[in-house]
Amino acid sequence: MLGPVAITGARPGDTLAVTLEEIRPADYGWIYHAATPFNGALRAATGMADEEPRLMLWELDADTGTARSEHGLELAMKPFMGTIGICPHTDDWHIGWYPTAQGGNLDAKELVEGTTIYFPVAVHGALFSLGDGHALQGDGEVAGTALECRMERVTCVFALVDDVPKTGTTFAKTPTGWVTFGVSESLDEAMGVALSAMLDILEWKLGVDRADAVCLASVMVDVRVTQVVNGVRGVHCVWRS
Repeated sequence: MLGPVAITGARPGDTLAVTLEEIRPADYGWIYHAATPFNGALRAATGMADEEPRLMLWELDADTGTARSEHGLELAMKPFMGTIGICPHTDDWHIGWYPTAQGGNLDAKELVEGTTIYFPVAVHGALFSLGDGHALQGDGEVAGTALECRMERVTCVFALVDDVPKTGTTFAKTPTGWVTFGVSESLDEAMGVALSAMLDILEWKLGVDRADAVCLASVMVDVRVTQVVNGVRGVHCVWRS
């Protein structure tokens, strides 16, 4: 997560808004399931510890929005970028596999076309990048991959904004509502980060105090596991507003 897109004038403490105007997949994709350094416990729990790798091939049709497997199963696509974010602040090497508060390898299926994502800037220039195209994914990405695909075109628009809360983590306004993200080695800690950010959003949008925001979150907000395969756990909170 070192660029290549530098945002003129972006400084630590700023918020970078990235609007995804278009996400168009190319014509093929695949799902691959195999052992990784991160999914041993999950494979064992599901009886897959000794199974050979499995590759499933798909044909994609961006015009109809459908994906068809080699076995004839047809699914509606919801394309998004598995990796999207800006450079985190660090005095040492950061392994790009791990998502951070600045985004990165989030594997978050909510970030579809029409979404605006808000990143807390940690370094001068922000240094935005994206990749890891996905035609479709379920929360968790339990196979270790989604329906991976090349993208024909992704169009982004950038802006520095100062009219949103400083949540300290990545959040987004999607076509259906608000989403906040937390990542950590601990699922509980990841949930705490995502929920705290969502409370910031509820206070901001509804004009309530934090205690009322917690009450409202309990009936208005869904807490979901984003992914369990990237070395740290991801949690996102969803408010369909």
